[in-house]
Amino acid sequence: MVIREKVTKARIIQQKRFKGVGIFVNAKMKNKHIKKFCKIEPGALLVLKQAVDVYDLSARTYFRVIKVSQTIADLEREKA
Repeated sequence: MVIREKVTKARIIQQKRFKGVGIFVNAKMKNKHIKKFCKIEPGALLVLKQAVDVYDLSARTYFRVIKVSQTIADLEREKA
């Protein structure tokens, strides 16, 4: 699949996800949106928390990693 098509489909997924919320892309999520819309598997959450401890990551970086991860997940989805 061409990159442009993947990005377009990811954008459609995000627009549907945030319908009525006032944001349109993952990058604009606030912490409350992340808690509502991002479902993190327990194993992934454990790895993220370990990275926070080992690399002394800030809370801002923690949430940024989640946003980027959600975007990657959206790019990997087959259907919008």
